[in-house]
Formats: sequence, structure tokens, C-alpha cells
Amino acid sequence: HETGVSPMRYRAQKRIEAACALLMHTSLPHYEIARTVGFSDEFQFSRRFKEMTGTTPREFRREQAGRK
Repeated sequence: HETGVSPMRYRAQKRIEAACALLMHTSLPHYEIARTVGFSDEFQFSRRFKEMTGTTPREFRREQAGRK
């Protein structure tokens, strides 16, 4: 109730936030980031990431690298 979203959605948001930080600040491969933040595989991670951010992890990383 405090966050305004379901526990499942809150957990997913936190996983994606952690993934964003790893994509921006490390050179870990996507499959490793997926595993680190709790996804069972890279496909599931990529699908959920795009669903929640509107972009793929690869595109996100590329955009962030272009901003530096």
C-alpha cells in the first residue's frame, strides 16, 4: 500500500533499477546481469526490461554510452 503498486510489480521495478545501474556502470554481459538481478534467463530479462522501460537492455546501454 505504501508504494502504490503490487508487491510483484515493486519487486520487478527494483530488479530493473538494479539492472539499469549494472548496464550503465559495468561491462557485464546481459546474461550475467539477468542472473545477478534474479531473472532465470536473458530472454525473460530482456522481455521484462523492454516492457518496463520501453527499450531493450542493449539499446539502453548504447544510449547511456552515448551520453558520456
